[in-house]
Amino acid sequence: MNYKKNKWEEECKKFRVKVYLICFIVCTVLSIVSNFVVFSKIKTYADYKININDINDDTYILEIESAKGDIYIPAHIRRITLITKEGYVNDIKSIKVDKDNTFFYSEGNCVISKYSGMLVLGCKNSVIPLGTKAIADDAFYGVEGTKLYYDGTLDNWVDISFNSKNHPMFHFDEILFKYDGEYKHIDTYRIPKHWSIIPEYAFYKIGLLFIIIGDNITRINEYAFACNKFEKIVIPDSVEEIGQNILYLCTSINTLTTPFIGKHINEADSNLSWFFGNSYPKRIYTLDVTLETLISDYAFHNFKINNITYKKKVDIMRNAFSTKITILNLTFEEGINSMAIDAFHLSSIENIYFNDDLNAYLNIEYVKYDGSYIYSSGRVNLFGSCEDLYFKIDNEWTKINKIVIPESITVINPYMFTY
Repeated sequence: MNYKKNKWEEECKKFRVKVYLICFIVCTVLSIVSNFVVFSKIKTYADYKININDINDDTYILEIESAKGDIYIPAHIRRITLITKEGYVNDIKSIKVDKDNTFFYSEGNCVISKYSGMLVLGCKNSVIPLGTKAIADDAFYGVEGTKLYYDGTLDNWVDISFNSKNHPMFHFDEILFKYDGEYKHIDTYRIPKHWSIIPEYAFYKIGLLFIIIGDNITRINEYAFACNKFEKIVIPDSVEEIGQNILYLCTSINTLTTPFIGKHINEADSNLSWFFGNSYPKRIYTLDVTLETLISDYAFHNFKINNITYKKKVDIMRNAFSTKITILNLTFEEGINSMAIDAFHLSSIENIYFNDDLNAYLNIEYVKYDGSYIYSSGRVNLFGSCEDLYFKIDNEWTKINKIVIPESITVINPYMFTY
């Protein structure tokens, strides 16, 4: 009896081994066939160089080294990576994701994550779907297109999260938004009232001519309005912080109103280049500074400005209006509190309007350095820096040709009446 039982157990053990061996062989064959099917299926639908790596049983990563033609992404793919080497070109015409893929779907020639709503891959023929929540760093890397289409309005567009290092508009010349069933170019936009901060790159390269900013805004982040065609922009007094290069490559601007110049109000070493970077406008016709009371060193270096008006009484630092600037008219509506002796050293200003009487001018405090005045060769004071100096007398701008020193003046500052 025991002999039969042992023999039966031995046979069962051999059978199980055979079954395990057959299962192993079948799984191996299916795996090989599956990889072959994936490769053959992709090669059938596209002309691009790819690598498909088995990372966990039936989970695959798609690595795209170069892309052109029509791309098909099978159901197996769980991750998509662009190998953006030097010379990488995205010349994709269309993108389609298998309907059984549980991680991605395709719409408007875009690949979208089902879980995060992030657009991970696009092409020159993409129409970004309404509902896209974010755009991956390299989604449009290597694309050379002229127009990008978005299936929503500009209000929807500004809610999308972008990576500032690889904004999709780096690769396109224009973006068209969908209004009333048609794709249109937008040239005017009003910032929503519920905003308090304008995100970085929010309106980058949209082609706006006018932007309306309400007093609900307290901060404007970097490159917020860069690469647009503004002629006029008004930054309200409610703004407390301004990011660098907010008007980068906005070379058409001719009228600018701002509470201050630089990142924060009355910040030393601030200049107009903080807004524009090294992309100087052709010429600014009107610049109004509404709140700032400190004009820092080289505040307008390399700029050409027809009219500058400071609304508040100001302190002027060294070389504030020095060389390499062109200003036709400079107005101080509430006058000057103090001024470095070389604030206007070798500057070129045609007319300065001092919105106060002569007594106020004579009482300007000239700033000392190391206990002594800074003397410079050339034109160092208001008279010496311009062709004509005007004072507001009886509400009229008046050019002075006769001066009587008031008895209250006991000291005449250096260069006060030079030139």
